[in-house]
Amino acid sequence: MRSDGLLPYEIVEEPATSELTGHAGLLPYIDLACVLGLLKEADERVRVCGDQGWMDRHHVLALVLLNLAGGECVEDIRLLESDAGLCRVFRCAEEYGLSRASRRDLDRRFRKGRDRTFPSETRLYEYLNEFHNSSEEDKRIEGKAFIPAKNEHLRGLCEVNTALAASVVRHAPSPSATLDIDATLQETRKREALFCYEGYRAYQPLSVYWAEPGLVVMSEFRDGNVPAGYEVLQVLKEAIASLPAGAGKISVRMDSAGYQHDVLRFCATGDEGRRDVIEFAVSNDMTPEFRSAAAEVAEEDWQPLYRTQRGKKVATGQEWAEVVYVPNQIALRSKVKPYRYIAIRELVRQEVLPGMEDDSSQMSLPYATVVCAGRTYRVKGMERSLSDGTTSDAERARKRTL
Repeated sequence: MRSDGLLPYEIVEEPATSELTGHAGLLPYIDLACVLGLLKEADERVRVCGDQGWMDRHHVLALVLLNLAGGECVEDIRLLESDAGLCRVFRCAEEYGLSRASRRDLDRRFRKGRDRTFPSETRLYEYLNEFHNSSEEDKRIEGKAFIPAKNEHLRGLCEVNTALAASVVRHAPSPSATLDIDATLQETRKREALFCYEGYRAYQPLSVYWAEPGLVVMSEFRDGNVPAGYEVLQVLKEAIASLPAGAGKISVRMDSAGYQHDVLRFCATGDEGRRDVIEFAVSNDMTPEFRSAAAEVAEEDWQPLYRTQRGKKVATGQEWAEVVYVPNQIALRSKVKPYRYIAIRELVRQEVLPGMEDDSSQMSLPYATVVCAGRTYRVKGMERSLSDGTTSDAERARKRTL
């Protein structure tokens, strides 16, 4: 210990340069991009870049790595550019899949010379702007949800993602395809962004996640004022078309944004017999009629709901039961096979505070409730397609209705 209380060591700056990287976690993703053919697909399908300067593979890989590294804006590309080790690996990867002649011509693409490994932030902004379909802007109507049509470059980028999913499945085949469709609010400070239903400026991308291989097969970037259920059937059709051949049996799960009878009919009938029937599980609207039907379920019909963790059944504190519930839109269509309506309930354990029993505002909860056997439960609903040939309680009820 020195007399001034500091530990006896000194920090000496090493003037020599080093090619060590602080982003070692990105290197396996660069390998994966090469093996799965991402770079080649970007060049062939996106087609933003010409014969001079940066190639599509440079931009796509740079933006992928920037997102993986947690970049918050395009300007953060400078952090990757300053990493000598990462730059060395990137320079090796950019030649992957190129012919010998193309590798020789790579440096010739930069007529003024190349002093960077990654495209600059200005060039990345210009590249991203090429995916914007400016001709669609005149079709916007203030206060109305609108999704602009894709231009050729954005369609090409979607094809890259489709090819990427197909390459993954070739290396690790999947026996089935469970598609999970959901929207996510992304808050932003951009002045041109629109307000979402929660009252702040945001974007609301809608993504389709393929559960078995863990892939996003489709993602549609949307304004914040576009509801999650807007044109969701078209999204489902495009997602199914994006699945590679041999993806296996398709199933779909959605929240209440997917509770639209044209969506359910498409799945239940296999697009009117044009394809195989698609099994589905969708959260239904919590209508007063459904809540009344859930309250009428006998206590002995409620079954405990378990979750499997590390091979063991773990109690969730929830119960489920099939509900006799037939919406009018289904009851009036004799050709549509009815669905199973499942109610899930959970006991509300927070009691009313003493002295506030007569205050009705204290009983207002942000979720649907039912009272069963004198106790209050939180309740939510789900409907499922019938695939096992059984007759549901709802189907028997509809036959009585007809």
